Amino acid sequence: DLLQQALAADPNCGRAAFMLGRSYRMNKKFPEAVKAYRVAAGLLPESTELLNEFAQMLEAQGKRIQASAVYRQSLRINWNQPPIMEAVNRLK
Repeated sequence: DLLQQALAADPNCGRAAFMLGRSYRMNKKFPEAVKAYRVAAGLLPESTELLNEFAQMLEAQGKRIQASAVYRQSLRINWNQPPIMEAVNRLK
């Protein structure tokens, strides 16, 4: 509730959206997590931490194409992420 309130008070707070997505993911509320992660990614487009966490969740749900796209977005920001390179190769 506090994260939702923080985001309502400041819709441009990427960190609140990120933490909300993480909270939803941990509580297995995956549709809500996807929405929050997408908002966060729009507000924090350079955060590889966010993108990688979002992609891992998508991959765990079997959304391979979406996960691969998000992993690739992360690699465009920082190409030197061996585990993420492995994830992209695994999803081919």
